[in-house]
Amino acid sequence: PMNPMNPAERRIRVLYVEDDPGLRELISDVLGGEGHEVETAVDGHDGLTRILSAEANYDLVLTDIRMPIMTGLEMVRKLEGTAFCTPVILFSAYDADLYAAESAGLRIAANVPKGNMQKLIDTIAAVVAKAQANG
Repeated sequence: PMNPMNPAERRIRVLYVEDDPGLRELISDVLGGEGHEVETAVDGHDGLTRILSAEANYDLVLTDIRMPIMTGLEMVRKLEGTAFCTPVILFSAYDADLYAAESAGLRIAANVPKGNMQKLIDTIAAVVAKAQANG
């Protein structure tokens, strides 16, 4: 079987949606250090605007859930029915189970708890590899 290209060897474009400026900077640095190209948005509305106006699709959207103005889940829900097909990873301090009903049926590839940096890096690699394999 053909081996999909190692995602670590390919720069991926990530949109990171997070209202906490310190965390935005930290995660951007970590993912940038992994060789990824990271753009940030300050809340779901900002993320939605960036996604819809992007000239090229992001390879991945990483989003917090609870944010002012528009939550991460509201942002994903508003993308339903558009041409958006980018995998979304929820990256939140809150237990994803609390949002299970709200996120049911939404295109969420994975949930990663905040604070687990290695899991985040591994999950991004796995989600992107899977998306690329499915073409």
